[in-house]
Amino acid sequence: MEKTKQELLKEWSELWIPKFNELSQKYNTPYYTQSPLNVIETDIELMVVGINPKGNGKCTSTHTVDGYLEGNKEWWSKRFDKELKDSRFLANGRLFLGYGSKYPDSQIDDDKKVVWTNLSPFESSKGVSNLKKELLAEGIKSTIELINILKPKRIVFMETNAFDTLRKNMDESESDAIQSVQVFDNLKWEVGTFFGIPAVSILHPSATDWLVSKYFISVFLFLHNLIIHEFPNKPLKEIRNAMRNELKLWKQRIQAEDEL
Repeated sequence: MEKTKQELLKEWSELWIPKFNELSQKYNTPYYTQSPLNVIETDIELMVVGINPKGNGKCTSTHTVDGYLEGNKEWWSKRFDKELKDSRFLANGRLFLGYGSKYPDSQIDDDKKVVWTNLSPFESSKGVSNLKKELLAEGIKSTIELINILKPKRIVFMETNAFDTLRKNMDESESDAIQSVQVFDNLKWEVGTFFGIPAVSILHPSATDWLVSKYFISVFLFLHNLIIHEFPNKPLKEIRNAMRNELKLWKQRIQAEDEL
């Protein structure tokens, strides 16, 4: 009989939490996840993936198998409280995905269908640049296994260099499972596939330079999502060309010179 999602997630947590507890002690670095995993019953719609949590990384964590599956419980349950509405990661991340930051929405806030997580659960103050290599590599291994369990229909990496980070920190035998192409000449945002799953990498929501605008990032994600749904078997280069051509049309055919 096929195992349920919760049985698979429990096995995943039983494998990784003892390792994470050891690594936390070894490097004096805390770790945690984001949205809860203990509510998931079926394959999910979307996985939103950052690189790793930001923090000073100067203490340890000890989680239980069941406790880790509950997610970042206290913080996540308060994400619409006044003091957390201004979180750049959540507020801008939700905006990138086409939703407002101030009020819950039944689509993006369905924890059974949308998972927010990181490639590595371990804290660092400057992202990948000062995260210990072992903490990143082990985190990526665990996240790959998590993706294989959750089977998201789409992955959004909230980090410009996510595909390169994955390639550099995965087993060489698995690196062919990542395909990506840069869409625009002057922006490092990429579209691709990750173990056959449509994926895209964009700016981190805490960035201070949007390069175009944060609203344009929503357009970028919307256009990618629309094309992969209309043409699910379209090669990556053709997806890129379709996105480029559509934006060229907008530029050529839409006139908005006068202010109202």
